[in-house]
Amino acid sequence: MNTTVLGDLTEVPLTGGRYPDFHRLLGDSAWSRLPPAVRTRFVHAAHANVIYRGACKVAASRSGRWFAQLCRLFGTPVAPYTGEDVPMTVRVIDTADGIVWERCYEFAGRAPVVVRSTKQLDDDGTLIEALNAGLHMRLKVFEERGELHFLSTGYFFRAGGWRVRLPDWFLPGATHVVHRDLGEGRFRFTMDTNHHWFGRMFFQDGIFQ
Repeated sequence: MNTTVLGDLTEVPLTGGRYPDFHRLLGDSAWSRLPPAVRTRFVHAAHANVIYRGACKVAASRSGRWFAQLCRLFGTPVAPYTGEDVPMTVRVIDTADGIVWERCYEFAGRAPVVVRSTKQLDDDGTLIEALNAGLHMRLKVFEERGELHFLSTGYFFRAGGWRVRLPDWFLPGATHVVHRDLGEGRFRFTMDTNHHWFGRMFFQDGIFQ
């Protein structure tokens, strides 16, 4: 997979109490075991308006493709198509509400597809990912063999002051994301989503710079 670089890092001031501090969430020992490049990517100032480019394998089971198309009614929280070496642009934006990951997929013969989510702190200080239409995913973050891992531990819907925990069978399953540094400014992103009944629903694997 070929990678190119687009854009420059621009620092902006950070405000707000929902911004996740990954050093605190991981703890000193785990944080220190991450490669310096990974720590730089996930420390506050390094996130401001960064653009990464790369290519990604985007795969889904039949159930996953059906689920992804259904989700387009709620703002496309997952890529609705599949492909090999799909060109992608990932924009990381600092906001007062957290870190926005905006992923643009360029599937052959189709209009670009944008999937947007925000990693932020919940009211109790734990890490969550806000998707679209009030859907949120609780996340466990940890380090293993110098890699940064995000593992979903459940979903809930929030509208104003109302919060409803969603049953596991209603959603695509547990999502496991791994960020692995490859050196020379490159990293590997892997996402694997598995349902308790239907098995693997989604899989993505790409190299970015």
